[in-house]
Amino acid sequence: MSLRRVRVCWRRACGRPRGAWSLAAPLLLQELAVVLSGAAMTLLAARLGSAAVAAIGWVEVLGQMLHALMGACAMGATVAAAQAVGAGRPGRLAALAADALALMLALGLILLALLWLAQDMLFALLLPGADPAVLAHARTYFQGLLWADVPAGLALVGAGLLRGMGRTGAAMRVQLAFTVTQLSTAALFMHGLDAGVPGAAAALVLSRGVALAVALHALAPLWPGRAWPTALARRWRRRGWAALTSRHARAVAAVGGPTALENIFFHLGKMLTQSLVAGLGTTAMAANFIAFALAGLMNIPGNALGAAGTTLVGQAVGAGELARARRQMLQLHRSAALVLCGLALPVALGAPALVALYTADPAVQAQAVALIRLNAAFMPVWAASFVLPAALRGAADSRYALGVATASMWGCRVLLGWGLGRALGWGVTGVWLGMFADWCVRGVLFWHRAKTLPLESESRENPSQLKR
Repeated sequence: MSLRRVRVCWRRACGRPRGAWSLAAPLLLQELAVVLSGAAMTLLAARLGSAAVAAIGWVEVLGQMLHALMGACAMGATVAAAQAVGAGRPGRLAALAADALALMLALGLILLALLWLAQDMLFALLLPGADPAVLAHARTYFQGLLWADVPAGLALVGAGLLRGMGRTGAAMRVQLAFTVTQLSTAALFMHGLDAGVPGAAAALVLSRGVALAVALHALAPLWPGRAWPTALARRWRRRGWAALTSRHARAVAAVGGPTALENIFFHLGKMLTQSLVAGLGTTAMAANFIAFALAGLMNIPGNALGAAGTTLVGQAVGAGELARARRQMLQLHRSAALVLCGLALPVALGAPALVALYTADPAVQAQAVALIRLNAAFMPVWAASFVLPAALRGAADSRYALGVATASMWGCRVLLGWGLGRALGWGVTGVWLGMFADWCVRGVLFWHRAKTLPLESESRENPSQLKR
């Protein structure tokens, strides 16, 4: 067999969609920046004492929930922008961007008002009997998080629009601006000026504002001949409340609404799973933390390919080429599975050395190594269970993803994890087996959905309305 024929067979079997890695590479760097900044912020907070670390860590859990809600709106903006580009209607992007930002502004202000009024109740409910120093620090950082809520949401939507337009490099710069600003100002405020936790809160607000400015600057070419503040203010003043009910806002909400619910249910399920592990002892908790940290690093390429798939599939659906959209989903899955398996093998082999960087406790090391190797064995399934739904959202198929992810999370990860880990006494390994069962169920159902997407031509005026 000739070398050329071998290359052709390889591309057919394992090839990726054209342009997938050019979109995914900036997203890969963005994910790495998020992980590294989180580790650096933990180190900065650790120098303030245990009360500050506990307070900031607890508030960050709530921050992840807020980020999931606002990220869902950004996902809707990504899909709407990708479909507009694919349909050959770039002229719609200016109106889409203005209405998506207006929707996020309204949502952010509502969240700010509700959470500000409910903060006393939240602290009483979620931190009963906590140390007064922890409560004081948590309240300070929580209020900073709330003030950062609106610019953070707008920056996320701006980055989502840029990804949908295929400008993942610009979206990466938004994240890098946030990361660099937060780390530099946090180090200055928290330790250089001895501002402590209030300094961390101020750095959070400032970094979100800088990220928003970078995002809006990148979107400025959508309004040629005028400054973006003038263009946005003029459209919002002219449209008024109608901007929140326009077809562009509805297109964003059609994807963002189900995605927001999916994210909420997913995070609640993860919190319950973590509570199961917490009841299994200190060794199980430590092993679970270390294994999740290393597993998260392995997932970064898959997350980047999934985000790229949302853009590629959205553009194909916008162009009315549903056969190409389905083909790209399957190619993305194969590409992600190959990359993740390539990462899983060396991580599994080097697990003892990697775990030794975190702890010297032999019991924790043995348990964490076992979990990491189990996780590595299921990485091909992870590709189907997480990369494929990201691509399906590009086809505005978020309701199916919501139903499958919610049922699988609560049926397998929570109930089965409890049954194996607690009822049968398999410990943290049983909890993780419940998580792997969740991946398997999701993977099979999402694979079937990707294989059976309808191929009939739809109206180019509303190409996202696939048959369900």
